[in-house]
Amino acid sequence: MSYLTMTSNAEWRLRGNSTRSFSKKAWKLNLRNNNGENNSLDLLGLGSDDDWILNPMSMDDTFVKEKLTQELWNQLAKETSNNYKMSQGEYIELFINGAYQGLYLLQRRVDAKYLEINQEKDVLMKGINTWEAESIYDAYEIISSPYENEETFTLFNEVLNFEDDNTINVDNFIDTSLFIQFISGSDNYGYKNTFYLMKQEKDSYELYLVPWDTDLSLGVTWGYDYEDSIDEIIERREMSTMRKHIGNIDMQIADKWNILRKSIYAEENIFLIYSSIKE
Repeated sequence: MSYLTMTSNAEWRLRGNSTRSFSKKAWKLNLRNNNGENNSLDLLGLGSDDDWILNPMSMDDTFVKEKLTQELWNQLAKETSNNYKMSQGEYIELFINGAYQGLYLLQRRVDAKYLEINQEKDVLMKGINTWEAESIYDAYEIISSPYENEETFTLFNEVLNFEDDNTINVDNFIDTSLFIQFISGSDNYGYKNTFYLMKQEKDSYELYLVPWDTDLSLGVTWGYDYEDSIDEIIERREMSTMRKHIGNIDMQIADKWNILRKSIYAEENIFLIYSSIKE
């Protein structure tokens, strides 16, 4: 058996919010060369980047659920034209100064490079507030934009409200809604744990949602038990706006569910993905 060894200088820091209190820490790595410049490496076939995440999967004692949700969404994104891939990862065992830290999920960070967007036209936002925010500025942050901050937030507000021919992509919204419901993503329906990609289409913008950070899913919950999560109805924050502008959105969601339940969300496919992860 042969091994490929790759070495790099790196800067690192703790990441996460509530998970910082856990004994097994989450880390953000920035690879650097000897001159202190960005050093992009392709690690485990995940693509070339200098910016990496070490996910401890602290909420999941099975170490399977986050990987499973990533594989599910990215399969859907690969088979459709209206969805963008979420962060994907591969398992590693982490040692720090020779001390074993356990099993981790090495992941790419979602940014303009990862999503391969046109940074001269397109805008990428990220939800940062968990529940209710006092203003749009408290709910989201700008990841990449060709505009000044105030102009970017004004544009984003117009897109969220279907103003001036700006829209939310219906197919993407439906797929995201069904994905979050299927995995019982109790932390993914609000602002947080979602990226918001605004793609320019001629003189207007269309919004696409990209799920992120699915550690609270598939029975992992805050404040209530697994049985309650099975019956929980999860609606995306934008649902009221979609019902206002897309009159038959609920029927479209139901129709798409019937299709996905026989394909990507079929039990056979779930077990197939699960088996590949466990091997």
